[in-house]
Amino acid sequence: MFKLLLILFSVIKPSQIKGNALILFDPIASPKSEYSYYVLDLYELENLLGHFKFIYYHEPTNEYTKGDIFNFDAVFYMGEVDNSYINPDFLKDLLRYKKPVVWFKKNINNFSFEVGANMRDRFGFVMDSLSIGYFVNGKAGFYRNVTYKGVNFQKWFKVYPGKKEPEWDPEVAVTHILDSSKAEVIATIKWWGYGRPRRDEIPYIIRVNNFWYVAGDPMSFIATYTPYTIFCDLLHDMLNQQHSYPPRALVRLEDIDPTLEPSKLRKVVKYLYSHNIPFAMAVIPIYKNPYNDKVVYLHEAKGLVEVLKYAVNHGGYIFMHGTSHQQDITTWQKYNISALAYEYFDFDTKIPVPGDNMMWVYQRIKKGLKEFQLAGLPVSGFEVPHYAASRMDFFIFGKMFNLNYHRPALYMESPDEVMYENQFFPYVIYWDIYGETLIPENLGYISNYLNDVRPPDSVIAHARYLLAVRDGIASFFWHPSLADYTDAEHFYGIESLKKVIRGLQAMGYTFVSPVDLPELKEYFSR
Repeated sequence: MFKLLLILFSVIKPSQIKGNALILFDPIASPKSEYSYYVLDLYELENLLGHFKFIYYHEPTNEYTKGDIFNFDAVFYMGEVDNSYINPDFLKDLLRYKKPVVWFKKNINNFSFEVGANMRDRFGFVMDSLSIGYFVNGKAGFYRNVTYKGVNFQKWFKVYPGKKEPEWDPEVAVTHILDSSKAEVIATIKWWGYGRPRRDEIPYIIRVNNFWYVAGDPMSFIATYTPYTIFCDLLHDMLNQQHSYPPRALVRLEDIDPTLEPSKLRKVVKYLYSHNIPFAMAVIPIYKNPYNDKVVYLHEAKGLVEVLKYAVNHGGYIFMHGTSHQQDITTWQKYNISALAYEYFDFDTKIPVPGDNMMWVYQRIKKGLKEFQLAGLPVSGFEVPHYAASRMDFFIFGKMFNLNYHRPALYMESPDEVMYENQFFPYVIYWDIYGETLIPENLGYISNYLNDVRPPDSVIAHARYLLAVRDGIASFFWHPSLADYTDAEHFYGIESLKKVIRGLQAMGYTFVSPVDLPELKEYFSR
């Protein structure tokens, strides 16, 4: 029986849909299960499918009904729970299925155990074991390094000062190729660090005709340098969609509020325009500081409005960055000042702000848009402050704006906590799970502080990994409030922006307009 597809048809035009996917996952025994995190992985996969204009339905394997997969154009199985029950009807159907199948990590041998398939004849490989690596006396070792398109990607590993255990992503299924004429190894993963396994290098991604096997979970930790980026690119092959664009880059000027000195913004705009670089501007229309009762409205900041109009006429595009980028409840946040505080979410407790409801969000956004109207400034889209809001809020953002320029927030509730993640993308997402069309931001901000984690060199280094994505876009943001910092030796102020731009251009990136991307023009024209 055909399933009801989980997507907002009120947002998506049926003519845009390229296919539909069925996603099967292991049943979760309890909300407290350590595997609850992989529900976030499920959402991240569904968001990525939005780049390929796929709609989707997901269900646990024990609810599968015989014949269902033949109603879908692609099938994904997320094998996160070892020895989990998989309906034999699903396995039998997959053996007859001719369209793309992507199988993650565990339980691949169930084809042999449950339905008697000969792994050599059908797949050409078999899973031997599950490697979780070692951590002994402060020394770690696990399968970590994946080389793809000449670039070394790494699974996540970090030891934080004062913590006994590291944060890492060690699990990999150890497979053995039985017939190389059937099983093609697309990427391998190598051992790193302490210990010595039986094999230093094992397959990480295997292809058997329409069947793809991924030996790990690329969504377990997403960063530009992790296998997540490899998976983002290989989805083109998995789903038989060959997008191709030269390397492109985006820059966004962040946290422009009505108190910003106009001269700082003008300096940056002049530099970008003189180098033929289009840019976005994240503008906060109302500045509030409840501790001194200071309120400044955009339409009253005549000097800044003049510069914003100049910017719009010289390659700039305005995105509304919340309404006040803070909340009016002074006891709710420690630093409840515009550009510092959250507006739609309480990050500490992982719950929506008091009073969050559909009408409140709508009215708040309309109030911000009114400021741009009074100032005579066009708005191209929306960016939620600190990329944080409730699920309902994100649905509203998708309904009220054609373009959103942020990372969506994903949530998984359990009795003990709310798990929260932001997801970045290396390319345009035509619809995410909230129905938003997303311009990618994936490199974060450039810091002007020597000891911070995002100096210019770091941003440039992360951009190199995105070159592996065939239609990848390197996208970062920078704060023009720092424009007048003058320590050029350490690339403070505008020098930090210039260094990143030069670095990306030297890698082959071309800076483009966020609203004039050809794939977006094609999408909105249909």
